This record gives sequence, structure tokens and C-alpha cells, in this order.
Amino acid sequence: MIAVGAWHEQNRDRLAALRAGDRVLEAIAAAGWPGTAGGWRRTFGRIELDREHYATLVFERRGAVVRVEALAERPRGSANGAAVVPAREIGWLRMEALPHDPALITLGAVMTAAEGATVVRYRPYRRCTVRVDGPGGPRFAKVFADERGGRIHAAGQAIWAAAERGELPFAVPRPAGWSPPTRAVWQGTVAGEPAIACLYGEGGAATARAMGAAAAALTRAGLEPPATYDAAAQLDHSRRKAGALVRLVPRLRPAAEELLAGLRAVHARARSTAPRPIHGAPHANQWLIAGDGLGLVDFDGFALGDPERDAATFMAELDFEDCAAVPVAELNRAFLDGYSDRGVALEPSLLAAYRAHKRLAKALRTARALRPDGDERAERHLARAAECIATPAGAS
Repeated sequence: MIAVGAWHEQNRDRLAALRAGDRVLEAIAAAGWPGTAGGWRRTFGRIELDREHYATLVFERRGAVVRVEALAERPRGSANGAAVVPAREIGWLRMEALPHDPALITLGAVMTAAEGATVVRYRPYRRCTVRVDGPGGPRFAKVFADERGGRIHAAGQAIWAAAERGELPFAVPRPAGWSPPTRAVWQGTVAGEPAIACLYGEGGAATARAMGAAAAALTRAGLEPPATYDAAAQLDHSRRKAGALVRLVPRLRPAAEELLAGLRAVHARARSTAPRPIHGAPHANQWLIAGDGLGLVDFDGFALGDPERDAATFMAELDFEDCAAVPVAELNRAFLDGYSDRGVALEPSLLAAYRAHKRLAKALRTARALRPDGDERAERHLARAAECIATPAGAS
């Protein structure tokens, strides 16, 4: 583990080498993983604060998935046949192929039992999504490091029932089971195509407006989510993220503390309303074009909360797009118009606060990315978060 404190200033060369990837690919080839170094692509990478290794990467190639851990010093030992090799400019690399993950202890059993399972999305030590194609169509399993899949399955059942009753103007995945022994929650698919192309193409504003109306309809459905994510929960979550950001980039402490104080003030004076069902993360990539309508997936964050949180999530994710290529302001306005179409009023100050929360989270993700300039980029995102609550319109 590398000591935390002005982390980027101390490790720019290491980050540059990890981001370039050449040294890592050389190590993968030297370890004898399937094929040669060619064809591997990095699908994940971040700085670690509280582990023996200082960074984690994931490389994939034709169904093979390898987790790579970068260490400043040679590791004390390895398990499951992990390869350990020195790497110039990096230190040491410890590599291990899926399904082995020290936190996802049931992943191997799931992939063995589900013949033909392929990894769709892997987030080390947290979760892995696999796809299984069968006679009844594809199914997806999310394998977790804990028991949260049980809550997600219960939520999925309730949402599916509401959709079947006609309470939701969008299609949702059908729940297919929860397996406590393997910590895996199974779901079906939603027929359709990713909506992102329509959203970013001609007529995108109409698509955004339909998405906003659909998200608003969820708040009026007769659902009782198993969890609550209110302002207090959001503030606590952001406090922890700000703390992690400051550990990596200490010079950002004053700005982070000022932002948190501003957010507490906004939430304290915001009007109090009863929490309502919200998706939790309805950003653009969660939507599908399903026939003549929409589909919405990934209800892992389904909870009772402020509808402003869902609206801010959609808007904040668009904020990070290139405004020269994507009409961000137009799409965000259209999304909010969809809420109005359904008669759901959003409080501007609360919307701005949740948008600032999302930008703070983006600052931390940027600081933890494998970029030599991650600290500088994180500083800019933190400044944009402050802009949200500094202007009545919540920043544009």
C-alpha cells in the first residue's frame, strides 16, 4: 500500500504506466494467460485506498477476464494460482483470472452451474454480472459480495407486479430468482435496444421527455420499496465520498467542506414532502427503446426518496457529455418537462442539491481513475458541484 497524501503528485509516473497499459499487457503475456498480449482491453481501473495494492485493473479478452492488482512492493503471498511479476515503472503486479475473487466467493459456483455463462460486467470485490443464454432466452445473474441480492429480488418482484397491473409506462425485467447460497439474483431481459442512440440523435428531446414522464410515473405507483434513501442518507453518503476525495487530494479539503456545508443548508431549508418510490439511478444508459415504448433496468437502488434525486441523476450524467456533440441543456429541460407532464413538481433548490451530490461523486471517481491528472480533473468537478448550489438555476 502506498501512503495516502498528495497521492497523484507522488505517483504520476506509476499512473501513466498503468494507464498506458503496455507494462500490464507484457505481464499478462508473461503469465501465460490465454492467447498473447494482443486483443486484451482494460474495462476497469481505479486507485485503492485501503488495500495492500494501490490500484486494481480488469482486462478482458474473448471471454477471459483477469483482475490485476498493482503493488509498490512484492506481495507477501498469493492464492488460487495468482501470478506475481515485477513491472517496470509500476512495481509489482498480481494477476488472477475469474472466477476467483476474494470477496465474490460464490462466483465460481454460479459460473460452473450455469453452462455457457459469460461475464457482462465485473466490479472487483463488489459484484459480477453474468449472462446465460438458454431455450427460454437470456437470463442475467448478479453475484454480490454480500446479501443485498435478496433485497433487490424483492424489489424486482414488486416492480414487475406493478408493471403487470399497468401502473408503470415502461417495461421492466422479470425477476427469475434469488439464491442465498450463491448470493446471486437472477433476472430476465427487457426486449429492445439501448435508448442512448435515440436520445443523442434527431428527436432526442422527445425521448428525454418520455423518460422524464416515465420516471415521474414511478413516483405515483403503489409501491413500497424495502429501503429509504432520503436527504439524511444522501448527506451521509456524500460526507464519506468527500472524505475519500480529501484523502487522495488533501488540497481539496476546504472546497469539499464548504460544499458539504452548503448541501446541508439546502436540505435543511427545502420543503418537506413524503418520500416516494424512485429508481435510484435512471441515467441515460439504463433506458431501452422497447417497441413503441420504453424499458428501464437496474433497480438496485430502488427506494423511497425524493424524486429530485432521480431527475438529478439523469441530468448530472448528461452534464459529463461533450456539449458540442450532445445538446445537454435541451435534453435536461425535456426530461424535466416530462415530470411536469405527469404533474410531479420538483423543487429547484433540492434538484440543484442532488445534482451537486452527483458531481461530488464524479469528482471522487475522477480522482480514483488511473490518470496522472486525476487530481486536477477532480478539482474541476468539485468546482462544478459548488456551482450547482451557488446559482438559483442549479448550474447549467
